[in-house]
Amino acid sequence: MTNNMTNVQKQSRFSLANLIGIIWSVHILIAALLYPRPLLPTDEESRKQQIFRLFSFFIGTLILFINIASLFVMFTRHSWVDAAKVFFIFFTWALIGVIYIAFNHLRDIYNLFSALEDEALQSRDQSVMLIRAGQAALQAGNRKLFPEEEIDFSFSSLLRKIGPLALLFLRKEKNILHIGIETFKLFFVGTRMFKNLF
Repeated sequence: MTNNMTNVQKQSRFSLANLIGIIWSVHILIAALLYPRPLLPTDEESRKQQIFRLFSFFIGTLILFINIASLFVMFTRHSWVDAAKVFFIFFTWALIGVIYIAFNHLRDIYNLFSALEDEALQSRDQSVMLIRAGQAALQAGNRKLFPEEEIDFSFSSLLRKIGPLALLFLRKEKNILHIGIETFKLFFVGTRMFKNLF
């Protein structure tokens, strides 16, 4: 029984530690995004990388403590008006941070949208090519079923297509494939004749 209780306590501590670690990591990531983009280090600049890591760690921890203090102050106010003031200040501060991050990484955002636009254009071109290939395959299939010399969309050709289908029914044909082919030919000629009339 005591072992089970200690396991539950360990799991709750572990999940709480995970939650704290995730929240802290998010604030460190926000601080990394706040770092001025022209000063970002390259792979070879180890000194600048250390400064960047220290900046992210300390500013991220400072932002986390400010957020905790803001929430504490907000929920310990005696009136809703004071809580609304604290919330407004907190929201304004967060909005300014988002705007600064957006302007700080404007070039990266532009490059990202340019890459997405290029991928969309390539996908569109591939889709158009696939549609044209499908249309060509359908036209080739139509030409196989109806060679050019046989394509006649008159009323007499429609009657000629009805004849084989009627013979199949009179013979009580059980092969559905033959009936389907003849029905498709009749339907094709009928629709083409209807389009030519109107």
